[in-house]
Amino acid sequence: ADMVQKGTSVRQVARQMGVSEGALRYRLKKRAEAPKPDGRALQPTATLLPEEVALKTANAYQMKLAFQEFWSGSAGAAGLYLERWLKTAEESGLEPMVRVAKTLRAHRDGRLNYFWSRITNGLLEGINRLVQAVKAKARGYRSTRNPKTIVYLLAGKLPLKPLPIRGSEEPQRSPWNGFGGGAEQAI
Repeated sequence: ADMVQKGTSVRQVARQMGVSEGALRYRLKKRAEAPKPDGRALQPTATLLPEEVALKTANAYQMKLAFQEFWSGSAGAAGLYLERWLKTAEESGLEPMVRVAKTLRAHRDGRLNYFWSRITNGLLEGINRLVQAVKAKARGYRSTRNPKTIVYLLAGKLPLKPLPIRGSEEPQRSPWNGFGGGAEQAI
């Protein structure tokens, strides 16, 4: 590939490479090792653009890749690595990267706590999904007491057994089945 001059737009680079602007932006944003929906791997970005490309987009992409290394480091080196990355991002002059660096600096302790606890907010996001599903299903309740009870039942994964219908051996089916949390088999 020909060298790309500083100040060249993404549109011009895409035209030179014979790909659409959207395809170039997609490849710059996505990790090369992340598979496409059809299972094929993305063409590595290094083969799309030369190393000395002075595009702001390419510089931001390189900083993104460098930050991904932060998560694979050790707890002892994480603080130093984060400080170096923040300094690089702040000195880059790229406004979006400066904003990211400012946000990460404000939440620095939380990022570093991950290395000691290895806890993410994934569990909270899962519980929030349950709450949102219960809220959608519970439209029309006069009070918040019943939906709250359902959230506790679903999120608590209580080992409840279904009650049989009066005069029948068949267990009663709950309208709350299918919302996850483990209690769906129990209600």
